[in-house]
Amino acid sequence: MTNRDRWIVVKRAAARVAGTFDRRDMMIIAGIGALAHGAGMAWEPAGWIVPGAIVTALAMFGGRNAG
Repeated sequence: MTNRDRWIVVKRAAARVAGTFDRRDMMIIAGIGALAHGAGMAWEPAGWIVPGAIVTALAMFGGRNAG
């Protein structure tokens, strides 16, 4: 496999992933990342606990709204 072929595979995979996310999803990911960083600066385990709880809640409520 040449480098050109690898680049084509990467571009196709990126196009598939980009089609599943919108701006709102990216803002949620960035916000949770910033929150994790801030909480981790206060108390290191909180950097994992707080975003984990938020992602769990988003998954549960998102599942309920989706059907």
